[in-house]
Amino acid sequence: MGIISMEKVDHLYWLGRYTERVYTTLRVFFHIYDKMIEQPEGIYAKYCERLNIPNIYTSNRQFVRSYLFGEENPDSVLSNMKRAYDNAVVLRDELSSTVLSYVQLALDTFESCRKTTAPLLELQQVIDYLLAFWGGADDYVEQEDCRNILKCGKYVERLDLCMRLGYHTENLEKE
Repeated sequence: MGIISMEKVDHLYWLGRYTERVYTTLRVFFHIYDKMIEQPEGIYAKYCERLNIPNIYTSNRQFVRSYLFGEENPDSVLSNMKRAYDNAVVLRDELSSTVLSYVQLALDTFESCRKTTAPLLELQQVIDYLLAFWGGADDYVEQEDCRNILKCGKYVERLDLCMRLGYHTENLEKE
């Protein structure tokens, strides 16, 4: 067991947070997407309010495109996926190429989703790659301290999102 630099601790923590943010917001987005089909325009406004992101969207359709894939939108899921990747790349030695490859696959799949008008099936693959990333982190990240810092970021983000999104108390206790 070696000493981990503060810079690497920061990257591990934020890699955990960003991957969890992408994972959780995609799962929640699937439910919002279903509601947008049945509900009037602007149903996403409550979601934006809960996550404390500016409601810069003009329609349900524009929300889907910009919130998921907006390159200039710092709150987009794609922006968060890119941040996760940026943190993962500098941690290649700590993570292993196997674990890093799942972040790369998730990002590549996410970016290819932009070209389709019905991205939900491909977005499910992104979720699957992120789950594989977490499984790989358990198996291939050799330093226990690195795994723990990564998981700390993950669970901090999960709790934050659960509270913001108004999960029931029993679900919060589970997390």
